[in-house]
Amino acid sequence: TDVSIREYIIYSRWGSLLYRLSNIPFDENVPWWDGHFQGSPMDPGVYVYYIELEYQDGIIQTFKGDISLIK
Repeated sequence: TDVSIREYIIYSRWGSLLYRLSNIPFDENVPWWDGHFQGSPMDPGVYVYYIELEYQDGIIQTFKGDISLIK
């Protein structure tokens, strides 16, 4: 693949690290966060994400924002 995920991080709204992936290829097998932490489902709420992609030509693109987990 010509894109890799340098960082993929999910935080609680209080800044606790919930999920992290580093240096993996961006493809259909990426294990995206499923709303669990240590095997237990998280409560509905707002969570923060940070994603850093690196393209084959060395360009780095950053995405950050929040997501709402609902049930």
